[in-house]
Amino acid sequence: MPIKVRCPSCKKVLTAPDAARGKAVRCSGCQGVVKIPASAPAAAPTKAKKPDKNLQDSTDMLLSIRAMDAIDRNSKVCPKCGADMDEEQTECSVCGIDITTGEIGRTAQRSQKKALGANDFSKFVWSDAKKFVGKNKNLMFQTMWVTSFRVIATILAFAIYLWCYRLPPKFLTGFVTLVSFLAIFGWPWYLFLKVVNAALDKKDRIKRVHSDYFSSVSLGLKFFAWLIVFGLPMVLLGFVMLWVFRASGQAMVGTFITAAAMIIIYLPFPIVMAHMAMPVQNAAWLVPKMFSLFWRLLKPTLYWWVVVTTVNLPLVGGLAAVGAVYGPTVAEMVTDIEKENDAWRAWFYKTLEKGGRDTAPPGEGRKMPDLTKVIVPVVILIVCSLYSGFSSVYSIRATALYVVAFKKSLDLTSEAPEQKFKPKSKTPTRKVRPVTSPALNGILVVMGLSILPVMGVYLFLIQTLIEFEDTRMKIVLGAMLGGAILFCIAGKWVAFQKFGRPGWKSAIPIYNAVTILDMAGWDGQYALAFVFFPWVRKMAMNDVADRWGLDKNSYGLGLTFLPFFFWPMLGWGKTMHSDCYVPKEWVPRPAVSKKKKKGDDDEED
Repeated sequence: MPIKVRCPSCKKVLTAPDAARGKAVRCSGCQGVVKIPASAPAAAPTKAKKPDKNLQDSTDMLLSIRAMDAIDRNSKVCPKCGADMDEEQTECSVCGIDITTGEIGRTAQRSQKKALGANDFSKFVWSDAKKFVGKNKNLMFQTMWVTSFRVIATILAFAIYLWCYRLPPKFLTGFVTLVSFLAIFGWPWYLFLKVVNAALDKKDRIKRVHSDYFSSVSLGLKFFAWLIVFGLPMVLLGFVMLWVFRASGQAMVGTFITAAAMIIIYLPFPIVMAHMAMPVQNAAWLVPKMFSLFWRLLKPTLYWWVVVTTVNLPLVGGLAAVGAVYGPTVAEMVTDIEKENDAWRAWFYKTLEKGGRDTAPPGEGRKMPDLTKVIVPVVILIVCSLYSGFSSVYSIRATALYVVAFKKSLDLTSEAPEQKFKPKSKTPTRKVRPVTSPALNGILVVMGLSILPVMGVYLFLIQTLIEFEDTRMKIVLGAMLGGAILFCIAGKWVAFQKFGRPGWKSAIPIYNAVTILDMAGWDGQYALAFVFFPWVRKMAMNDVADRWGLDKNSYGLGLTFLPFFFWPMLGWGKTMHSDCYVPKEWVPRPAVSKKKKKGDDDEED
C-alpha cells in the first residue's frame, strides 16, 4: 500500500511504494533526501562486522551531520554537466540537455542544424550574408553614418591642415587628420570582431554595437601596422625588381612584377582576420604560417575573394574614378596652397625677427582656393561611404562564415593560455624593465625626438597667448588653459587617492611621474625617460590603463595625449586599480548610538 510523506525542506507531498518503508528516497522538488517510516519496529539486528569507512554511504553520512540542510535550495543545476540554470529554464545552455526529458533540447538540435560545414561555404555564403544584412539593418545604417561622419571629419581636418602655414598648428592638425583617417579603417575591423563572435555563438541577430572611437583608431593603426610588417618583404622585393628592370629598359615589366607582388602578399587576408579575432593573434603576423594555411585552403579563400570583390566593386570603382578623374586637379590645388603657405611662413618668421611692423604681407592676402573643383569628388566619397554600409556588413558576414566553416583547418587558438594564480606577497613587488641593450637605448633616443612637435605645440600656445593684443582674449585663453590644467590635476588627485597615494603628488612633476610608474608596475628609475620620451610614456600609460581594468590601447593613448579629459574620467570613474587598497578614512564608521540600554551600565559595573 503506498504511503504519503511530506518533504521537510520544501513541504512537498511525496507518494512512495510500500517497499520503500524504512528507507530513504529523494524529493522530486528539491532533490533532498526524505526518510520513509517503517511499518513496525524491526527486530534488533545481529551484531555484524563494522563496515569500512571508505564504503559508507555518503548520503547517510550527510544525513547524520545534517549537512543536507546547508544546500542552497533556490539554485538550479544541470544534472549532466553541473552548470547553473535559471529557475524557469528547462534546457542547459552549456550541454544542451533538456532536464525534463533527459535528451538533447530543441535549441541544441536547431544549432546542430545551423552548423555550417566546410563543403557548405560556397553554397550558402551569398544567401546567408544577404539574409544577415536584412536581419541586421541597424548595423548597415550605423556603418553608413559612422563612415560618412568620419570621412567628412577627415576631409575637414585635411582642409584645415592645408590652410595652416605655421608649423606648430600644422603639426597638430596633421595629427588630427591622421587620427580621423585611422578611425575610418578601424570601424570595419571593430565590427568584424563583434560579428565573428556572434557567428561562433550561432547568433543571427546583433542588437547594437557601441561605436568606440578610440578602439577604432587603435584598430586602424593596427591594420596599417600589419600591412607594413606583413607585406614589407615582398614589397621590397618588388621594388628591387622594378629598379632592376627599369635599369635594363623594361620598366613596364618591373611595374607589373611589383603590382603582382603587392597583390600576392595579401591573398591570405581572410585567414589573417580569422586569427585576429582570436585571443592569441601571434600567427597572424607570420608570413610562412599564413601562406601554408592559404595553400591548404586555396579554393575557399579564392572564392571568398570573389565574393568580397563582387560586393565591393561599386565602392572600388567610385574611389578609382575619383582618383583617376579628379586626382590631378586636387593634387594641383594642394600644390598651389603649399606654395602660398611657404611664402606666408617666410613672411611670418621675418615679421617675428623685425618686431612685426616693418614687413608687408606677400601679395594681397590669403587667396581662397576654388572649392568648386572638390565638390564632385567629395560627393562621390560620401556616396561611397553610404554604400559601404551594405558592402561592409555583407563582406564581414562572409568573412565570419569563412571562419566558422573552416575553424578546424585554420589552426585557431580560441583560448588564451591559463594563468595560474599566485598569491601576492605582503611586500608589494614592482615590475622592473631593465634597458641594457645599446640598440634599444638608441631606439628610445630616436623615439624621444617625437617630443619636439608636442613641445612646439605647447610653446606656440603660450607664445600666442602672450602676443595677443586684446586683453580680454588673453584673459579668456588664460582661463581656459588654467582651467584645463586644474581639471587634469583634480582628476589625478582623486585617482592617486583611489590608488592609496597622497593626492598632492599629482601637482609635483617628479612625484607625479613616480606615482604613475608605480600604478603601471614600473620601477621609479624610469621617471626621466617617462617625462622626456613620449614612447616610454605611452608604454607606461598602457600598463596603467590595463591595471585599472580598461582597454590599454584606447585609454593608454588618451592618457598620453589627452590627459585633460582622461585623468578626470579615471579619477571620478567607477574603476579601481588591481593593487589598490581603500584608505582607512574612506571606510564609513558605524553609527554609535548615544543612548545606552539599561543593561549596559550593569554589565560595565
